[in-house]
Formats: sequence, structure tokens, C-alpha cells
Amino acid sequence: MKLQTAARICDGEEELRNFGIVLKEYIEKADRIPGLDSKNFDFPKIHAHKHLFDDIRRKGVSRNFGAKIDEALHGSIRNTYQRQTNFKDVAPQILRSDHRTMVGKFIRDQIDDLDEIRRNECETFDEEAENEAPRDVAERVDNVALGSKSPTITFDRLEREMHADVAFHRFRLRFSQFFASFLSAYESGNRVNLKSTDEIVPYRFLKIFYQSLDDWSDQTDLLRCNPRFHGQPRFDVVMVLTETGPIFARLIYIFEASGNGKVYPFALVQPLDSPVGAISAKDKALKLFRVRAKPRQASEFIPVRSIIRGVVVARDSKRDGDFFIMDILNHDMFLRLRNMYRARFQR
Repeated sequence: MKLQTAARICDGEEELRNFGIVLKEYIEKADRIPGLDSKNFDFPKIHAHKHLFDDIRRKGVSRNFGAKIDEALHGSIRNTYQRQTNFKDVAPQILRSDHRTMVGKFIRDQIDDLDEIRRNECETFDEEAENEAPRDVAERVDNVALGSKSPTITFDRLEREMHADVAFHRFRLRFSQFFASFLSAYESGNRVNLKSTDEIVPYRFLKIFYQSLDDWSDQTDLLRCNPRFHGQPRFDVVMVLTETGPIFARLIYIFEASGNGKVYPFALVQPLDSPVGAISAKDKALKLFRVRAKPRQASEFIPVRSIIRGVVVARDSKRDGDFFIMDILNHDMFLRLRNMYRARFQR
């Protein structure tokens, strides 16, 4: 991690103790297997762990680049020395070669940038790059910004177009109830009566801003809720803050609705908080955080501003509707799940 705190050091020491216990069990079981060569685990990398956190307490941590050229960087200099010098007074010759290389790289980068600009000018509405925001992203409001705006649509037309999707069943009536509760809880305004001819504004892109728990830096997630993103449906999973704590949900539909002279962003989501039953020994041993989707007809409305961040999930191929939260992709997600891990596995 980029930043160490007293609490994280204590957690790390606990994990090292657990690692030592498991390693001892492994060694004892391996010794009882006939024909398996014994292995000595007293080598530097194992021993270094014993002093790791004590060293951090005494010396702190450093992520600075060393002044000594390592093997990877030395390769290009070696090639220049061997191929473009006369082995006499080599420093000016290597410097001249590096200068030419940098000039060539600068020209190449300029050409690539020009190609990228021309390619963006020719992009169609549905051909946004994977890790780039669309060009029509609205101004940030609180922790969100919407993009990929679609034409306005009435409740009646939306229900007719999406009649085959049970998630949109009684869309207007369900949203009217939710909107009334939302306004009474968070806004001081009159009750809004939504008619079938009233319009909403759909969006297919969502930009979430949040603070990383790892080093408190500002982070951004680009989320898609698009039935045809590069020819394939793309409905991302998010972490949502609720009254009882964070849950996970899959985006189904993002839209803006008006009431009492204001515009509010909402999302229709499929919660992934259905009970998973007894935790399997494999899930517990590997610390896999399993979530289970509710039936699609149990879709719910949420304020978009209640979304904390995007989440990557892996589908369980053996059970339809089950997913595993990928918490090892970045430190922020790992830290956010620690309390959820403890609540689930240490009952």
C-alpha cells in the first residue's frame, strides 16, 4: 500500500501470524507425504517478513526511485555503447544518441496525438473508448456527473418499449412512490404527481468521484449503463450506501427526473444483496466475498449520489446469479471490504 497507518500495521502483523500458522501446518503435512522432498523454508524472503513492520515503525516507508540505474534501464545504454560509439570518450556519444531518440519519440507522439484527434472526430455515439468519458459529460454535481445523454422519453413509452423486461414492470407507479418518499425525506417540497405523459432524461454513462481509503487521494470511476457498448450490453456494478451500510448493485437504467423545480439523478438497479446462505469452507478459506443477485423483478430505485464507487465482479460459473467481489485490483476496494469481511467471516 502507498500509505501505512498504525491500524494497518496491526492488521499486517495479524496476517503474518496467520501466515506463520498456515506455513507450519503445510510443512508438517508435506513431511508426511512419501516421496516428496523436504523443503527448507528458512530463506531470506521468508525471514524478511519478520522484521517488515518493525522496520516501517522505525524508518517509515519510501517509494522513491533509486539513483542507481537498474538492469532494465541499463539495457538501452548498453546497446548505445556497443552499437553507436567508438568506445572512446563515450559519454558525449551516448548523450547525443539519447537526444536523437527523444526527438524521434517526440515526433512520434505528436503524430499519434493527431491520429487520436482525427479518430475522436469520426467517432459515433456508441463508439466511446473503454476508459474514456464521452464528450457530453455534464458538470459535476456533488460526487457524480452524467454523460451519453439520450433523447427524453415519457413514462408510457418507456414501459411499452421495455415491456419484456420485468425490471421495468410498473415503472412509473413504483418510481412515483419512491420519488415521493425521497422528496419527503431529503427535500422540503410538495408531493409530485407523475403522469404517464411526463418525461425523463435517460443517460448511459456515469462518472463517480470518491476519495481513496488507501492514501486519501481523489479517484474517479467511469461507469457504463449501455445496452450496446461496442456492440455488447454493458451494465456495471456499483457499491451503494444505504441506511444499513454499503451494498452492491448492478445498474439497469440511469435517468434524470424533475420535481418542485429541480432535477434529480436516479438509477434503477438490481441489488446483489440476496442472502447467500451458509458460507462454504472454500469461500471462507480463500476469503472470497460472494454476493447473490435478487430476482430482476425486485429492481429498486436509488439516488445516483448514493453510489460510492464502481466495483468489478467475477461471475460464479457454477451458480447462476452469484458473483465474487474482486477486491484485489486496488487497495481502496480491499480496504472497503475489510469490515464487510470481518462481519461475514468472524461471526
